[in-house]
Amino acid sequence: MSPKDGAFWKAQQSLLTLFKRCSSTKHLKEMHGRIVQSGFHKNPLVVGKIIEFCAVSGHGDMNYAVTVFDMIHKPDAFMWNTMIRGLGKTSQPQKAIDMYRRMQGKGHVAPDNFTFSFLLKIIGGLGSVTLGKQLHCSILKLGLETHTYVRNSLMHMYGMVKDIETAHHLFEEIPNADLVAWNSIIDCHVRCRNYKEALHLFTRMLQSRTRPDDATLVVTLSACGAIGALDFGRRIHSLIQHTKLESMKLSLDHVIIGQVAVKQIVNRAKDPSGDVERE
Repeated sequence: MSPKDGAFWKAQQSLLTLFKRCSSTKHLKEMHGRIVQSGFHKNPLVVGKIIEFCAVSGHGDMNYAVTVFDMIHKPDAFMWNTMIRGLGKTSQPQKAIDMYRRMQGKGHVAPDNFTFSFLLKIIGGLGSVTLGKQLHCSILKLGLETHTYVRNSLMHMYGMVKDIETAHHLFEEIPNADLVAWNSIIDCHVRCRNYKEALHLFTRMLQSRTRPDDATLVVTLSACGAIGALDFGRRIHSLIQHTKLESMKLSLDHVIIGQVAVKQIVNRAKDPSGDVERE
């Protein structure tokens, strides 16, 4: 590394370190001024950090991110993806779809697995089957459907829009489903109120020797509670007690959800008619 390159790298690292201490948009704008003065305002890595702070830090301003982004001649994939991710978290998530279309129109950068994973989550929240299927077609054309992260995001999206048939078909095409895939499809069936199928899938999961985690147990317990599957609920409780699962540290939210599910099971067991008040 030449002395000039070494000085450049050192100056760049110094600027990147500042982002770790940035805690507000006001602070970010002050930093941005210093970045412009130092001549790094066109450096992709540094500019990407500005956009990332606005989009995902919780302290940023997406309007400011848009202003910075629009000044970039040829944004890289990270910048496009970060803008899509950030816009999807705003009160107008449709703008993330518009940003994706703009990305396609520019043609400089092809969407990747991160692009589609962010978009699928946004579309699931919007509840748009049409947009979901359009994006699925684009994923197929690019040959990304078999990518683990994209496949799981597709299943989750179809579950969100209540197209359980497509979600289940995608799952069954996976040669060796991992924990995330099992959790996704079980959650999809619970969302669509296919509680018995969710419990069947949980059994298949155990038979495949895939170890469930707290997310698996909570969603499965909720299925048990919904249909009053007392025996199945007891099996899960026994599983937790007699395996290493008992050492898992469930979050407070998970514990509360599990307690509600168990209470529903007990109530249904006491009232075979199933006419109990839902918690």
